[in-house]
Amino acid sequence: HNISGVAGIGTVCTTWLMYLLLYLPVKIEIEILVKIAQISNGAYIFSYTCGHFLIVLNRLNVLTHINNIVHTWSTRKTALLISCQLAIPLLAHMYFAIALVHWVNGVYYGLENTTGSIYKGIQGAFYAVFSILGVTMNIACYRKLVQLTQSSGALYKQQRALFFYTVTSTGTHLLFALNQFVWAYAFLANDSRLVSLMQKEIRPYIYDLTAFADPLILIILSKPVRAAIRPRFLCFRTGQPA
Repeated sequence: HNISGVAGIGTVCTTWLMYLLLYLPVKIEIEILVKIAQISNGAYIFSYTCGHFLIVLNRLNVLTHINNIVHTWSTRKTALLISCQLAIPLLAHMYFAIALVHWVNGVYYGLENTTGSIYKGIQGAFYAVFSILGVTMNIACYRKLVQLTQSSGALYKQQRALFFYTVTSTGTHLLFALNQFVWAYAFLANDSRLVSLMQKEIRPYIYDLTAFADPLILIILSKPVRAAIRPRFLCFRTGQPA
């Protein structure tokens, strides 16, 4: 959860950085900033999605083995998880370090080129796969939760909040995947107006929704989460250590 939270914050920050680079406008003289933004934004997006997939998968595992939960996260497994979630996407997106930046009349013009179209297509397919698997696993989670109502009402209420969390996660990523596919279609159809709308007007807010909707739902629905956050919030207001 912590790694996914960091990736979510990184996704929002770098997305707005990309948004600002398109509107400032940015000149060729600071091309290195553009490359850093493209690398970090792409890596964070993939890392964040992998994190949510693992959260949904772990939730299904917990519900399946609710009466026999064993902590199996060794140091080695944790290091492997971090590598898969953070390091591998970062290395893959180092391609943007050598790829030509898309300039039009000396001004940065985003990913509205052939390379950008291919990249967006891959990204959209990646999110589509996550969404399909996420929906399937959430249906399985729901069926397990229904079974829990017959054995323990308190346990059902506790797990229900986390179930809604995973549903929200999958739903927002479905929306994100749709945004990616529409972008790719608009580019291939040479619809510059729709490309501009999806890239500059809609995309930043889609990313914000993807990053912030899930924890807000969890805070609203889960009493244990609210109980854990309240002391930290009070300490922050009073300036005392938690």
